[in-house]
Amino acid sequence: MGATLVEYALVLSLLVVGGLGAAAYLTTGARNEVANQADCISSRPPPTNCQIPVVSTTTSTSIAPTSSSSSTTPPPGAATWDTAASTWNRTTNVVTVRMDVRTAGGVAVPEATITLRYTVVPSGRTFYGTCISDTAGTCATTWNVPFTDATQIRIDAVSISSTTPVTLPTTLTLPLP
Repeated sequence: MGATLVEYALVLSLLVVGGLGAAAYLTTGARNEVANQADCISSRPPPTNCQIPVVSTTTSTSIAPTSSSSSTTPPPGAATWDTAASTWNRTTNVVTVRMDVRTAGGVAVPEATITLRYTVVPSGRTFYGTCISDTAGTCATTWNVPFTDATQIRIDAVSISSTTPVTLPTTLTLPLP
């Protein structure tokens, strides 16, 4: 027939016990995460366990070297730095980075999302940014360098997400102008 008061009390007690256990678990996890983030913020440069992990993509392909000769020609289907347009204006302390994204046949790759890692030398502080290539295959972005002690800015493309396979370029280093 109907549920008795004892059955209702039993169901309610099971819900309360489960809720208390969940609250205790979440409280401990939140306390540990807050302590971890406080440690990361208080350390300069942040320890490696506080750094944003390198993002990898499944859409990029690597082209294995076919010979041991050194060459400055990028491999087919590679993103390349536009070194003439990639500059560091020391007056405004703004870094401008430009990259061309093309297929092996030289066709522009639009809408490729590129994740960039900026490393400030000598401090080793690391920051991340993204840019998306336009219809001409150009990916351009600027970054305001918040530090006056920098002597170099090292820029790495850590991932490229695209429907067309494209390989990552090598590191671009902008010395103190």
